Amino acid sequence: MKYAIRNTIILAVILLLVIGGFYLANITPKNNLEKLKKSYQENLQLLEDLRAAHPNLEDQFKIEYLLEDLQERKRKTGKYILKKEDPIFSYQYFLDICQRFSADLDFDFNISQRTDAEEKTYNSYTLTGIAKLTDLYTFLYNLEKQYLLYIITNIDIGEESTADGTIRYTLTIQGYSSDSGTVEAESPWRQLPRRNIKYDPLRSRIHGPIVRAQEEEFVNIQTVKVIGLSAEKAFLAEEDGTITILQPGEKVAYGYLDYINLEEQYVQFKLNQIGIITTHKLYLEKE
Repeated sequence: MKYAIRNTIILAVILLLVIGGFYLANITPKNNLEKLKKSYQENLQLLEDLRAAHPNLEDQFKIEYLLEDLQERKRKTGKYILKKEDPIFSYQYFLDICQRFSADLDFDFNISQRTDAEEKTYNSYTLTGIAKLTDLYTFLYNLEKQYLLYIITNIDIGEESTADGTIRYTLTIQGYSSDSGTVEAESPWRQLPRRNIKYDPLRSRIHGPIVRAQEEEFVNIQTVKVIGLSAEKAFLAEEDGTITILQPGEKVAYGYLDYINLEEQYVQFKLNQIGIITTHKLYLEKE
């Protein structure tokens, strides 16, 4: 009997320990949560007190942010005037641009004039040569986007490309200097993203009508008439009686249906068969 009592007491103690552990396990996170809430409210009140005591603090943060943004923009796009700019330095600088970014560009270098004024001092240089347009473009792009201040005052390019795809060019460039300018060692190179010309601007992009087999598979608006319209659909009839139903944005030969003007009873198409986008209207034919 005494063993039964002892076992009962032991089980009761174990049960109390389990219940107590469960209670503590649940009450501890609750207490921590209450502490966090209290700390949050105290910090929130502290922030409000600081704002009340320093009403210009938020404006100061905004000004500091703007200044940092300006510094970053200056680092990315700013220009620097040389303390000492002379023909020897500029000639080597132009060569460096070619070697780094436009290795196939060659030029003849000439000094045009030197201007010494109270507010500015600069030399004018003339670069002439024959090169591919892409190489010339890369040179000009880096000359304009690098740190040092050089201004292109004139570009003269031959009207037509030669058989090998090169052009004759003449550039006039001004190199500036100032007593408060930067020294050569303080002007690193910018690592610019590569830029390509998407098309040759010296060749006309407008041409005569071009016939393409894949385009001829679609409805040719030159040979159809509009026989019906709704707010969302246009009904077109071809010469052989075939009916085509189109919605705005759908493809036709060399273009697409732009929109439907139900009030004025016409449909408008955007086409490009000659190198430029043209607009065409077809009105509803009434019997």
